Amino acid sequence: MASDLTRVCIDLVKLDHDIAGCVARAVEAWPRPLPGQTLFGANGLAAVAADPLLSVLLDAAPMGDVEMERFLTMARRALLEAAGEMIESGDGIGFYSR
Repeated sequence: MASDLTRVCIDLVKLDHDIAGCVARAVEAWPRPLPGQTLFGANGLAAVAADPLLSVLLDAAPMGDVEMERFLTMARRALLEAAGEMIESGDGIGFYSR
């Protein structure tokens, strides 16, 4: 029953125009990683970060959706690369700086 609710929530998240674009780009490129700018597009990162349902899903349940998991895998990589670039440039990030 919980997995049915999770599936419905994933489907609702994927209806968001910006998130759907991110997911589609990730699926199309898989397994080749995309740079963050390409993956997220113009509004994608803001849309992903601001989506409360996606946030709850990430906290509460395994994703259970191949397309969404591919997007999230690429998103994690892009965010880690961005953090690494900040560290290399000397800007640091909130909890770490040189």
